[in-house]
Amino acid sequence: AVDFEGGVVESIVSTGYAFAAIMNSGTNVLCWGEPGQGGDCSSVNFNVGGGGAESIFSVKGDTSGGAFAAIINSAL
Repeated sequence: AVDFEGGVVESIVSTGYAFAAIMNSGTNVLCWGEPGQGGDCSSVNFNVGGGGAESIFSVKGDTSGGAFAAIINSAL
């Protein structure tokens, strides 16, 4: 089960084996699933510049796994 921390899910994407959700108007991004497919984003700072994640996209690899890419809305 995924704990969405009582937040509001703005959008969600999948690599096939992992998921990423933009929460609370971009102030938080949660990832879960297979780490090699993008399921571990615990070391990523999505609040660079204080703006949060504006959009998130998935990249699905044939044999190399998957990943997520985010557009950051910088407040700077």
